[in-house]
Order: sequence, then C-alpha cells, then structure tokens
Amino acid sequence: MSPTSRMKAILGVSASQRGLGMRGPGPGARNARGRADTKTVRNWQRISTIATATVYRRRVLFDVRLVASVATGVALVAGGALGAGLSACTTIDPGPNFVVPDEQFDADFFFCVVEPQLLTAKKCGPGDPAAGDPGNGCHFNSSAVSGMAITQHPPVDCADGHPTNRGQVGAGSGAQGNLQAVSLEMSKDYLTAPLYLRPTGQNHPRTIFPKDDPVVDVIKQWAAK
Repeated sequence: MSPTSRMKAILGVSASQRGLGMRGPGPGARNARGRADTKTVRNWQRISTIATATVYRRRVLFDVRLVASVATGVALVAGGALGAGLSACTTIDPGPNFVVPDEQFDADFFFCVVEPQLLTAKKCGPGDPAAGDPGNGCHFNSSAVSGMAITQHPPVDCADGHPTNRGQVGAGSGAQGNLQAVSLEMSKDYLTAPLYLRPTGQNHPRTIFPKDDPVVDVIKQWAAK
C-alpha cells in the first residue's frame, strides 16, 4: 500500500470510530474524564508526521532522479553535438611554430634582368624630369615614397643570366638591398603585384609604362621563377 493510501485508510478508520462514538486516535480524542488524551494525541501526530515525511521523501527522491535524468540527457545531447562538430571540423592546427613563408624569387634574374630593364631603364630611382617627375622625388629617396625604397649602385656584371662577380650582389650590397625591397612588391600572381599595378597607373603619381609594354613580360617571367 502506498503512503497516501495508508494515510487515507488511517483517516477513514479514525472517522468511522468517531462516528460510532468510539474514542479513536483523532486529534480531538478525550479520555473517560473528558480531558484530552495526551498519549492518543501524540500517537496521532506521530502517525501524521511519518506519513507526511514518507510522502515527502518519495517526492523529493522522484524530483532528484528526474533532475538527474534530465541533466544526463542534456549532457549526452551536448556531448554528441560537440563530437559531431569536432568530427566535421576540417581546420588543421599549424602548431606553435607556424610561420607564413615569404615568397622567394630568383635573385640572379633580378640582378641581371629585372633591375637593368625595369628599375634602371624606366628610371624608377631618380625619376624622369622630362615626364614631370619632381627632382629627388622617386624611389631613390625613401622619404618621398611609401614603399620600395631602392638605392643607386654600379651595374651588376652578368653573363648567361648570372652575376660574374658575387661580391657585387652579396649581403650589404646595393643590389641585394634592392632585391629585398622589390621582392616585397612582387607576387607569384604578377597581375596582383604592386610592381605591376603601380607603374601601369594604379595608385601611383603617374603611369610609368602601359600594360602592353615589353617590360611587363619581364615581371611575368620573374613571377614564374
């Protein structure tokens, strides 16, 4: 019998006893002298307390179990969703020493082809006063340009597309410094490279050469090397 049914049974018996004139275990029970039966009242209170506590404990246990079940279900669903998300992830951890590599371009081709045919022939360093360039206002003057500051140096001696004197292009030389500065303006996709875009008129004081100039093919070849 459940605690609730048991309680109803007790109350029913008590009511029936009182209805028959019997002094059953009710809260108003009195003894033969008409006084309150203290023992009977205490027994009644004890029975009520036990029944109520039993029902309360069962309710609390049910509530706790219900909360635990719901929490477990939520955790499983969340864990499943997280696992699915992780399994679907395609990002690769590059590791702690990840470095974006700099694009490298053929140095000898620069020294022997790009520099003489582009930088020198198109007067990128000193500028061309006849075309309206201000004096000392081009790439030889680092304070006059926003990028690709280059320096003047003696022409590099080349044979078969390679420098004949490595001392002319070694570390600290003007040629080596120009290679580094111009490489920053270069891209493997030469059509997006500032070295191509700016001289042909984009974001530059003036157009240095048209897009069909033969020197464009030099830039294209260097991008492929």
